[in-house]
Amino acid sequence: MVNPKDAGPQESTEQVVTAADKAAALVEEASARIAKKDLRGAASILDKACLLQPRSIDLLSSTAMTWLQAGEPLRAEEYFSRALRFVPNNTDILHNLALVRTALGRFEAAAECLHKLIMLAPLEPAAYNDLAILEEESGNLAGALNTFQRGAKLKSASKKLFTNFLDFCQRHAGLTDLQAVRSQYLDRWGADAVLLEWEKRNTKSPVAEVEAGAPSVPVVPQVKRAKIAVFASYRTFIDPVIANLKTHHDLRVFEKGSEAEMKSLLEWCDLAWFEWCDQLVIAASKMPKKCKMICRLHSYEVFSDMPRQVDWSKIDHLVLVSDAVKELLSYNFNVPCPITVIHNGVDLEKFTIPPNKKPGKKICSIGYINYKKNPAMLLYCFKAIHDYDPGYTFHLAGEHQDARIQVYFAHLLPRLNIPVSFDGWVEDVPAYMRDKDFVISTSLFESFHYSIAEGMASGVLPLIHDWLGADQLYPKQYVFTTPNDSVRLLKEIESGNRPQMQQECRNFIAGRYDNRRQLKKIESLITSILSGENREASNG
Repeated sequence: MVNPKDAGPQESTEQVVTAADKAAALVEEASARIAKKDLRGAASILDKACLLQPRSIDLLSSTAMTWLQAGEPLRAEEYFSRALRFVPNNTDILHNLALVRTALGRFEAAAECLHKLIMLAPLEPAAYNDLAILEEESGNLAGALNTFQRGAKLKSASKKLFTNFLDFCQRHAGLTDLQAVRSQYLDRWGADAVLLEWEKRNTKSPVAEVEAGAPSVPVVPQVKRAKIAVFASYRTFIDPVIANLKTHHDLRVFEKGSEAEMKSLLEWCDLAWFEWCDQLVIAASKMPKKCKMICRLHSYEVFSDMPRQVDWSKIDHLVLVSDAVKELLSYNFNVPCPITVIHNGVDLEKFTIPPNKKPGKKICSIGYINYKKNPAMLLYCFKAIHDYDPGYTFHLAGEHQDARIQVYFAHLLPRLNIPVSFDGWVEDVPAYMRDKDFVISTSLFESFHYSIAEGMASGVLPLIHDWLGADQLYPKQYVFTTPNDSVRLLKEIESGNRPQMQQECRNFIAGRYDNRRQLKKIESLITSILSGENREASNG
């Protein structure tokens, strides 16, 4: 904790002493709260101290750190920013502000801090490490490679920077020579335990482990094998999570059953994972609390009244799959428990770019055909594109879920006179995408839209209607507004280097949504909750 300094030259000596004494008393009170693990209460008290000593850099920084530990990165950013206004070249504050902004998903602002940090402290390897990871996370692979290379040249370069650089080389084979980076490591430290552990970890699979070594975050304590119950009305997205958790824990799945069976399972398990914010978690939240509980909310629930029916005091943590869903949830509901955003993941071994993929003119849409997918907009885009170039063909993989929409399609398509192929429900999506060139989304809202991410990983370029959050999940250059704007986007793609765009799209998905990384984030969250830590974050 801090010793508050004077509040500014404009105050009298008596006023300064009085303010300092009051602030010091508040700091002592906050320290007592911290000792009792009441971080939120401590941070609120430090807020008051900062009003008395608004120019105390130590106090502002301590308040920022306390808010961060309390799971409030926005408040932490506020106080670090205030401190930086008084000492704009303070490298510790710059670094902390960069890390907080990264956690908030404000990558450009975080990068600005790290670039300035490197300018002020050009021999500090942590700044290069964190900037490179951030650039990769943002899809700027060339920038990440350059930053790793600059950091690796430093005499002070750390083993952490080098192992993260090796991970980067594994994930993006062809951008740089992994063996050359390994040789640099050997020249500095030899075949030590760190390198041997890295090689052991990366020889388990021909594809590298994805976790890049998050920039300066707390280490999550390990826990013993736990008993986990997964409650899932529908297993649409949960199966990869179940498969991963089974390797570390004893796991049971509840899809439907009696209230007595649910109670029995809640008494058996150490932690219950509720997939969907639906009747299962509503019912469990009304029962006596027997275990730790996590709920994952996707998107449809936020447009219902179900979140209002949950007793959130019984829920230890809420997982959301996008920041847009978090925005909608906070606007419509009061959910007091800690929240973490963990995006969905894509299996990059399953979805790959076919060798020698040739540019073509096949545009596909994959998924159920219902009002949420904005099917009228889809047809209008098809029509605008066909009017621009009749060589384009359109392919729908999915099933109708609304008789009205089915009638609309049957009535309008002959009048539009556009070549649409209805391919029915497709089980083997990677095979289906192999000869497709574009995947289009005209949805009203999506929390992720798997077919877009899976298409990008497969070299199928995206055409994404501007639904809320689309430009946060995917590159802005692939977002359009109107049917005519979809034609504009298509023309821009046609004038570019298609193979390069395909590789950039795959790299973007690999950098952000590799399934192994997302599964590790879920495992890390579960581990931290079982270990007694429970902090709100925005992992992404």
